[in-house]
Amino acid sequence: MRKIACFIVVILIGTGTWAYGQDQKDTLQQKLNSQFALTQIAHDRSDIVSAGARLQLQRGGLMMYSVASPFPPVNTYKNGKILQGSGGFGRDLLITMAAPGNGTASNYPHRQFAADETLWVTKVEVQKSGIVFRLYSDPYDGIHYYGDLKIAFEKGPFPTPDQALAKVSEVLIVQPGDTSGSNTALAQDKQAGQVNPQSPPVQLKLPAVYVSSQTAADQLQLNADKSFSLQEGGQPYHGTFNENGDRLELNINEMGTTTIVTLQGSNLTDSSGHTWVLREQAPPTMPSGELLKNQDVIKMVKAGFDDGTILAKIGSSRCQFDTSTDALIQLKKNGVSAPVIKAMISAEK
Repeated sequence: MRKIACFIVVILIGTGTWAYGQDQKDTLQQKLNSQFALTQIAHDRSDIVSAGARLQLQRGGLMMYSVASPFPPVNTYKNGKILQGSGGFGRDLLITMAAPGNGTASNYPHRQFAADETLWVTKVEVQKSGIVFRLYSDPYDGIHYYGDLKIAFEKGPFPTPDQALAKVSEVLIVQPGDTSGSNTALAQDKQAGQVNPQSPPVQLKLPAVYVSSQTAADQLQLNADKSFSLQEGGQPYHGTFNENGDRLELNINEMGTTTIVTLQGSNLTDSSGHTWVLREQAPPTMPSGELLKNQDVIKMVKAGFDDGTILAKIGSSRCQFDTSTDALIQLKKNGVSAPVIKAMISAEK
C-alpha cells in the first residue's frame, strides 16, 4: 500500500511539473503571437497577401534560400551568433531529396542577410528547445527568400516568457516605428500627413579603400564606376555594387553571389558583423584611357602601397602587363610580391 501511495505521489508531481511547463509554453506562444503579427503569403510563396510586423535583424549571418526551394534552410541563434549547423545541413539533404530531377539545395539561389536588414515573419512556433521563426524577405532582383531561424534555449528549466522574449530581442525586433504590425497604420499616417521623412541616403566618396579591422591584408576598394575589388583571405574578387540607402549590395563575379555591407558612419560592416575601416589614402588614379603597366606597379610598391591596395588597383584598371620571364624577374627584384605578380599574370590584357 505504501508503494502504491508513493507511486501516486510521483505521478502527481510529474503531472504538475508537465502542466507548469506547458503553461509556460502556452503563455510564451500567446505573447509571441501578440508581439509578432504574422504576414500572410500566397500558397506558392510568390508574394505577400497581407503584411504583418516588419522585423529588423540584429545579427548578421542569416542564410535564406529562394522560395522556389521545397523547404527553407535552418539557422540557429546561440551564444550570440547565427549559424548554419548540423540542422541546416540535414535540411539541405531534405531539399536535395525533394528537388526535381537531379537538383540539389545548392541549385536554389542563396542569400545571406546582414544586421539591420528587414524581414517578415510568417510563422512562430515554441518548441521544447527553442523558438522557431519562419522569415520571408522582400524581393531582391525579383527573388523572394525564406528561411527558419531557431532561437535556442539554454540548458536547464524552461525559460519564463520574459526571459525568452529577451533572448529573441537579441536577434529580432519589430522595426522601430512599426507599432501595428501591418500596413494599416502606415496608410493612416499617410492620410494624416504624419509620415516621417526618410533619412537621406549616406553619400559615398569614391574611390574609397576600406581595410578589415581583423586582418589588415583584407581590403575593399569601391570605384566611381560602381565596380569594386576585394582582397580577402589571400584571394582577389571583383564585381559591381549598388547603393541602397545605408547598404551596399556587392555582386561578386567569381562566386556569382550577392552580399550586403552596411554603411555606419565612415566605415562598413559586413554580413558577419566585422568592421571595415575607411582608409584616407586611396591608390593613385590614372588618366582616362591610360593602361596600367609594370612600371606603374613598381611605382606603387616603391611608394609603400601594400598588396591589398595594389591588387585592388589592378582589379579596377585596364591593364597591359609584360609577363615575359625577364619582366617577371625584374618585378621580383623590385620588391613586387608573389600575389601581385600572380594577379598581373591573370589580369585581362
